[in-house]
Amino acid sequence: MRDYDSDRPLRVTGSGVSTSISFGEAQYLFPSFLQRLLLRAGSMTPSSSRFTRSLIDRYRIRRRTAANQSVASVAGASQRFTLERQIEIDGETVRITDVLRDRENALSPEMIFPELSVCGVAASLLRTTFAKASMLRVTKTIHTGEPEPQLEVELGHG
Repeated sequence: MRDYDSDRPLRVTGSGVSTSISFGEAQYLFPSFLQRLLLRAGSMTPSSSRFTRSLIDRYRIRRRTAANQSVASVAGASQRFTLERQIEIDGETVRITDVLRDRENALSPEMIFPELSVCGVAASLLRTTFAKASMLRVTKTIHTGEPEPQLEVELGHG
């Protein structure tokens, strides 16, 4: 994910909300020597500095990058992964479900090393069960009448 997208959809479901984001490997745009030289020259006088700053601001607004970044991140062409989060509230029960999907159906323990815990109790996955999965679903269920939440982890193709 490369931007601060205020248009990211937040869907209201019958008993909660859900959202989805796509992301890939982060890449960064580093100005070349000539670009840095032009920026320096464009900042030598107050009026040229304001003009240069307005060009940079337009670029950042168009690319939806943070205004305080010294190096702008840009999205790669491949948006391989998708994260879906769903939060449901049903009476005295809250259920938070995160689903990580891999477009290439190649999740592996080398890519994601799950260190899951609920209230300090570890919930682990065997490394062999992780091979070539396309989806990792983690659901945390909190009941107000129970002292500890429940954690469910599912790997699969779907």
